[in-house]
Amino acid sequence: MRVARRFLQAFNLFQVPFVKSEAASVRKEYDESSRKLSKIQSRISELSEKLKHDFGPEMMFYSFQGRCFERKENKYVYKVCPYKEASQKEDYSDNSFRAMGKI
Repeated sequence: MRVARRFLQAFNLFQVPFVKSEAASVRKEYDESSRKLSKIQSRISELSEKLKHDFGPEMMFYSFQGRCFERKENKYVYKVCPYKEASQKEDYSDNSFRAMGKI
């Protein structure tokens, strides 16, 4: 048995036990990396959604993404959010339309 033990020790085949502080450090690093990965995956998903829209030749309408425009005409208020929604409001009524910009 001693010969086998010496042989295994000679080739460093015995695992050194983990120190608790080292395990905690590795866990913390893993958690931070997981959070970063989640943020990156979320950003990729967000950008992939944006790429589904047709922003016209040379992306000329990209600057409209995420913006809204509002105009009051007589008793109506018109609000247009390109690639998202449009609405027409009159006093207390509201008519909304989704997915504005897809032709």
